[in-house]
Amino acid sequence: MGRGRSGRVARLSAGAALLVLTLGACSRADLEDDLRFGWPRGITDQAQRMRELWTWSTVAALVVGALVWGLIFWASIVYRRRGSDLPRQTKYNLPIEALYTVVPFLIVAVLFYYTAITQTYVTDLRPPPDTTVSVTAFKWNWQFNYNDRRDPRTDEFVYTVGSSTEVPVLVVPENKNVRFVVGSNDVIHSFWVPETLFKRDVFPAPTKNQNNQFQLRPTVRGSYVG
Repeated sequence: MGRGRSGRVARLSAGAALLVLTLGACSRADLEDDLRFGWPRGITDQAQRMRELWTWSTVAALVVGALVWGLIFWASIVYRRRGSDLPRQTKYNLPIEALYTVVPFLIVAVLFYYTAITQTYVTDLRPPPDTTVSVTAFKWNWQFNYNDRRDPRTDEFVYTVGSSTEVPVLVVPENKNVRFVVGSNDVIHSFWVPETLFKRDVFPAPTKNQNNQFQLRPTVRGSYVG
């Protein structure tokens, strides 16, 4: 009887180990996608940096959530009512009150710090651009001017203009710093290629408080709709 039970336990253990190994192999293969936690796949260095911030923020939230859930279940079990007497009531526990005041503040401070660092990286214009594109918005299309590319036949700057029958195509190099200088001829527009995970509003008359430049470094070759 004991030998049969031991055999069943051994078979179950082996099956469980095989299942864990199988799931582990799948998780290793899809680890990158799993760590996105729903974050879309970006095509620039800046998008990757934002994804890292999102991943670690989510991990921190899960850790805090697990801790809170554990404390809730622990308190529910340890301090549950037994018999007719209420459990001992504790009030004005200064160490605990200080703990749940200081710890959330530290969490928010750390998240704010890394958010500021990531935002600074995403909006940084200090790396010299390898190419610069002037983006002009108008109803209901776009014009792209390549400020460092000239047509050898006319010696004029290369540009493309969209129309009601033609969609303008913006071509940028891979693994190069591309600076965009955006502007508008009429009303407020928004320049956005979703795969870059970055959008910049375009104003007709930007003031000194409105930044009309940003920089991206595409790392994935492909065609993307804006």
